[in-house]
Amino acid sequence: MDRTVPPANLPEDLVETWQRFDEWRRTRIGQGRISDDLWAAAVEVATKHGVHPTSKMLQVDYKCLKRRVEDTTISTGYSRAQDAPLTFVELRPTATAESNQSGLMHGIEQLLCSIAKEAT
Repeated sequence: MDRTVPPANLPEDLVETWQRFDEWRRTRIGQGRISDDLWAAAVEVATKHGVHPTSKMLQVDYKCLKRRVEDTTISTGYSRAQDAPLTFVELRPTATAESNQSGLMHGIEQLLCSIAKEAT
């Protein structure tokens, strides 16, 4: 892959992040680590466009990027791709569900009693 020209038809934010990684690769000395700022940009792009395409385009380790995306999503409580905070929704059982649960418990009790009789 030619690192001097980004591939055509990429979203603007991915092109900008690609250019930042390209600049870092051209100017780093030795085997320098990717900075936190670059990782943050990669995570932001990955939440919008997917981890696999982003890791492939930016030429970063897929598992490392995936872990960082998951860590960001867990620590912030939301995914930037959805841009919506997580909420708690309580589901209350209906009257039908309660009667079904009661019937299920009765059936389990009968099964346990028959198993106990067979064992004695």
